[in-house]
Amino acid sequence: MYLIPFSLGVVLMFTQPIWAAIFTFIFNGEKLKTLQWVSIFFAMFGVVIMTNPQLVFFWTEGERGFDMAEWPYFGLGVLTALGFAIQSGIAYLFMRKVGTAVNPTAGNFHFGVVSMFLVLGIYLYERTPFMQVDLYSLFLIVGIIVTGFSSQWGINWAIALGRAGPLSSINYLQIVMACVFDVTIFGQSLVWTDILGTFCIIGCALLGYVIEAL
Repeated sequence: MYLIPFSLGVVLMFTQPIWAAIFTFIFNGEKLKTLQWVSIFFAMFGVVIMTNPQLVFFWTEGERGFDMAEWPYFGLGVLTALGFAIQSGIAYLFMRKVGTAVNPTAGNFHFGVVSMFLVLGIYLYERTPFMQVDLYSLFLIVGIIVTGFSSQWGINWAIALGRAGPLSSINYLQIVMACVFDVTIFGQSLVWTDILGTFCIIGCALLGYVIEAL
């Protein structure tokens, strides 16, 4: 059973750049310029209108809306999603603290080891199969492993070299890529909020990068 709608969970999880900027400011003394804060929050605005436009444009209707009566544990779900976002912000702080003192793949290794035991515990509790054994499923699993490892290695290396706040906000581009794949691969229709959100995210990511480079 899910605690909150998927779209809202995505919005809350993608507050992680905000937490990363806050934690690195408090514990690492990394100050952001006003326009960088603006770019982070406007990119977050883009995520909101792409995943759940009803939160902003309340007059819109469609399948992305949700009825509060269907989610009896809504408050718990919000706290859980925010908790994981805060944990991600703390992880970015730790990666920034470590810097280039260790190989960027060290984070991947420790994450993999810990995840292995957590997944085993969940499997023993739920008694559900890990995956189907057909060739297509194996191909997808390998793809997840390769792309997941390379993306995590990339963010580890980037944060080791640059400030976590501006860099972690680039994660918002994942929403844009998911939208592109939805349209090109899964045949989903493109709506005006998707276009507006894409411009917000890409524009703010570029703005944050330009300000950081100056």
